[in-house]
Amino acid sequence: MVLGAILLSCSTENDEYKKDSPSAENPAEPVGALLEDFSIEQLPAKTIYALGENIDLTGLNVTGKYDDGKQRPVKVTPEQLSGFSSSAPVDKQEITIEGKQKSFSVQISPVRVENGVLTEVLKGHNEIILPNSVKSIPKAAFRGSQINKVVLNEGLQSIGDMAFFNSTVQEVVFPTTLEQLEENIFYYCRNLKKADLSRTKLTKLPASTFVYAGVEEVLLPATLREIGAQAFLKTSQLKTIEIPVNLKWSFGLGSMLGAYIAAGPQFGFNIGNKKGFMNYDLKKNNTSFNVGAGVKLIRHLQLGVNYNFALGHTATLYADPNIILDGKPLTQDVKIKNNTWQVSLAYLF
Repeated sequence: MVLGAILLSCSTENDEYKKDSPSAENPAEPVGALLEDFSIEQLPAKTIYALGENIDLTGLNVTGKYDDGKQRPVKVTPEQLSGFSSSAPVDKQEITIEGKQKSFSVQISPVRVENGVLTEVLKGHNEIILPNSVKSIPKAAFRGSQINKVVLNEGLQSIGDMAFFNSTVQEVVFPTTLEQLEENIFYYCRNLKKADLSRTKLTKLPASTFVYAGVEEVLLPATLREIGAQAFLKTSQLKTIEIPVNLKWSFGLGSMLGAYIAAGPQFGFNIGNKKGFMNYDLKKNNTSFNVGAGVKLIRHLQLGVNYNFALGHTATLYADPNIILDGKPLTQDVKIKNNTWQVSLAYLF
């Protein structure tokens, strides 16, 4: 870095900074104050890079200390850095801001990314943290790889078919942005012990997700609505599945016919007259748990049957000696639970 160039760029910014700063008592600051030191207040947002990527300083916040006693923001450009190279993987690479020799570190991951797609994973690495430029992982990206841990990046949206098929992966960290999984992702992943998908945006766990996997615990997200056929086939070590509300497990019976089972809570509200005959008073709202099953016909028509178990009383029958209940006068209030059957017919667009 040429120090004179930094001072020139900073003097222009200094005028703007003094104008906006509430602590600037004298608007006519001297021009050409010398930079004595600076500090890195905030690292760049991007600290993990794929092979071949250029450095990105977005989010870097540097504050300079000047000989006039003022502190002002300093703009740093890639030309003022040394030490960065994305030609080979490295766990910790020191990047130096020249002049006052302040530095920060980045990591070069052993992967290549093109247009948001993970295109290559280098072998011989036990742990991989994906850079935030990855939007999708293609089919069989980690298939058969000898790897222990993969940290998937925020911004990742989809993972392709057989992505980790027959790999030695033990741990996968899933991002909140993940929306879609294809089939057979963890097929034969015998070393995988836990899959925490609870923070993702998945609505479906596809078919054969964990076939022959060694998972002992699986946590599913609240957004999940469907589990595909044989998703947990041959998972003999599975001990715990945390299932979100209103989960549906579907399986195919042919190209034009499918079936499903479903379970979850149900909330109801009485919006009409809540006062019945014989001092019969309905609650304003009620909660029940329903289990059901159904079939999907020609892909769009769904016929289902549910049974609702009331989780609390649904009405109160107030005491009245004139009312005979089970052959005896009703001398005290009675709380009533109302379990119900439901039949539904829907057309799916």
